Amino acid sequence: MNDILKKLDQKLIVSCQALEGEPLHGPEIMARMADAVCMGGAAGIRANTVKDILAIRQVTDVPIIGIIKKEYPDSQVYITPTMEEVKALVEAGVEIIAMDATNRLRPDGVRLEDFFSQVRSQYPHQLF
Repeated sequence: MNDILKKLDQKLIVSCQALEGEPLHGPEIMARMADAVCMGGAAGIRANTVKDILAIRQVTDVPIIGIIKKEYPDSQVYITPTMEEVKALVEAGVEIIAMDATNRLRPDGVRLEDFFSQVRSQYPHQLF
Protein backbone atom coordinates (compact mmCIF):
# COMPACT_ATOMS: atom_id res chain seq x y z
CA MET A 1 0.00 0.00 0.00
CA ASN A 2 2.75 2.43 0.87
CA ASP A 3 4.33 1.87 -2.55
CA ILE A 4 1.16 3.13 -4.23
CA LEU A 5 1.03 6.20 -2.01
CA LYS A 6 4.72 6.88 -2.67
CA LYS A 7 4.08 6.78 -6.42
CA LEU A 8 1.42 9.45 -5.99
CA ASP A 9 3.05 11.60 -3.31
CA GLN A 10 3.48 15.19 -4.54
CA LYS A 11 2.53 14.08 -8.08
CA LEU A 12 -0.24 14.99 -10.48
CA ILE A 13 -3.42 12.88 -10.46
CA VAL A 14 -5.76 13.58 -13.37
CA SER A 15 -9.47 12.92 -13.43
CA CYS A 16 -10.42 11.15 -16.65
CA GLN A 17 -14.17 10.87 -16.56
CA ALA A 18 -17.20 11.98 -18.55
CA LEU A 19 -20.81 11.17 -17.87
CA GLU A 20 -23.29 9.84 -20.39
CA GLY A 21 -24.44 12.68 -22.62
CA GLU A 22 -21.14 14.57 -22.33
CA PRO A 23 -19.00 14.95 -25.47
CA LEU A 24 -16.07 12.84 -24.23
CA HIS A 25 -18.14 10.00 -22.75
CA GLY A 26 -16.97 6.46 -23.51
CA PRO A 27 -14.26 4.01 -22.48
CA GLU A 28 -12.21 4.42 -25.65
CA ILE A 29 -12.04 8.19 -25.23
CA MET A 30 -11.23 7.90 -21.52
CA ALA A 31 -8.43 5.48 -22.31
CA ARG A 32 -6.97 7.92 -24.83
CA MET A 33 -7.26 10.77 -22.35
CA ALA A 34 -5.51 8.70 -19.69
CA ASP A 35 -2.76 7.72 -22.09
CA ALA A 36 -2.25 11.36 -23.06
CA VAL A 37 -2.10 12.67 -19.49
CA CYS A 38 0.32 9.93 -18.50
CA MET A 39 2.54 10.90 -21.43
CA GLY A 40 2.36 14.42 -20.01
CA GLY A 41 3.53 13.30 -16.58
CA ALA A 42 0.45 12.29 -14.61
CA ALA A 43 1.29 9.75 -11.91
CA GLY A 44 -2.27 8.59 -11.33
CA ILE A 45 -5.75 8.60 -12.82
CA ARG A 46 -9.15 9.10 -11.18
CA ALA A 47 -11.82 7.30 -13.21
CA ASN A 48 -15.54 6.61 -13.07
CA THR A 49 -17.22 3.32 -14.11
CA VAL A 50 -15.82 -0.15 -14.48
CA LYS A 51 -15.86 0.08 -18.29
CA ASP A 52 -13.68 3.19 -18.27
CA ILE A 53 -11.34 1.75 -15.64
CA LEU A 54 -10.80 -1.46 -17.62
CA ALA A 55 -10.12 0.53 -20.80
CA ILE A 56 -7.70 2.83 -18.99
CA ARG A 57 -5.85 -0.15 -17.48
CA GLN A 58 -5.17 -1.39 -21.03
CA VAL A 59 -3.11 1.72 -21.82
CA THR A 60 -1.37 2.55 -18.55
CA ASP A 61 -0.10 0.98 -15.36
CA VAL A 62 -0.28 4.08 -13.15
CA PRO A 63 -2.44 3.77 -10.03
CA ILE A 64 -6.13 4.26 -10.67
CA ILE A 65 -8.41 5.87 -8.13
CA GLY A 66 -11.79 4.40 -8.94
CA ILE A 67 -15.26 5.76 -8.30
CA ILE A 68 -18.72 4.83 -9.39
CA LYS A 69 -21.24 7.63 -9.52
CA LYS A 70 -24.68 6.20 -8.90
CA GLU A 71 -27.91 7.79 -7.77
CA TYR A 72 -30.23 6.17 -5.26
CA PRO A 73 -33.66 7.63 -4.52
CA ASP A 74 -33.24 7.56 -0.73
CA SER A 75 -29.79 9.18 -0.51
CA GLN A 76 -27.85 12.21 -1.69
CA VAL A 77 -24.60 10.21 -1.58
CA TYR A 78 -23.51 9.86 -5.19
CA ILE A 79 -19.87 8.73 -5.23
CA THR A 80 -19.41 5.02 -4.47
CA PRO A 81 -22.51 4.93 -2.27
CA THR A 82 -22.89 1.20 -1.49
CA MET A 83 -21.00 -2.06 -1.15
CA GLU A 84 -22.17 -2.99 -4.65
CA GLU A 85 -20.03 -0.21 -6.12
CA VAL A 86 -17.09 -0.97 -3.82
CA LYS A 87 -17.14 -4.63 -4.89
CA ALA A 88 -17.25 -3.67 -8.58
CA LEU A 89 -14.24 -1.37 -8.15
CA VAL A 90 -12.25 -3.99 -6.26
CA GLU A 91 -13.02 -6.52 -8.99
CA ALA A 92 -11.96 -3.98 -11.63
CA GLY A 93 -8.54 -3.85 -9.96
CA VAL A 94 -8.28 -0.23 -8.89
CA GLU A 95 -5.54 0.59 -6.43
CA ILE A 96 -7.59 3.15 -4.49
CA ILE A 97 -11.34 3.60 -4.08
CA ALA A 98 -12.76 7.08 -3.62
CA MET A 99 -16.08 7.51 -1.86
CA ASP A 100 -18.29 10.19 -0.39
CA ALA A 101 -17.13 10.65 3.20
CA THR A 102 -19.70 13.22 4.29
CA ASN A 103 -22.09 12.67 7.18
CA ARG A 104 -25.04 12.28 4.81
CA LEU A 105 -26.84 8.97 5.07
CA ARG A 106 -26.10 6.42 2.40
CA PRO A 107 -28.83 4.36 0.70
CA ASP A 108 -31.03 2.46 3.16
CA GLY A 109 -30.07 4.96 5.88
CA VAL A 110 -26.57 3.59 6.38
CA ARG A 111 -24.22 5.91 8.27
CA LEU A 112 -20.69 6.52 7.00
CA GLU A 113 -19.14 4.92 10.10
CA ASP A 114 -21.09 1.70 9.59
CA PHE A 115 -20.44 1.64 5.85
CA PHE A 116 -16.72 2.21 6.26
CA SER A 117 -16.48 -0.47 8.95
CA GLN A 118 -18.15 -2.94 6.60
CA VAL A 119 -15.87 -1.93 3.73
CA ARG A 120 -12.75 -2.23 5.91
CA SER A 121 -13.72 -5.65 7.25
CA GLN A 122 -14.51 -7.00 3.78
CA TYR A 123 -11.52 -5.39 2.01
CA PRO A 124 -8.82 -4.85 4.66
CA HIS A 125 -5.97 -4.37 2.19
CA GLN A 126 -7.69 -1.93 -0.17
CA LEU A 127 -6.85 1.78 -0.03
CA PHE A 128 -9.74 4.21 0.49
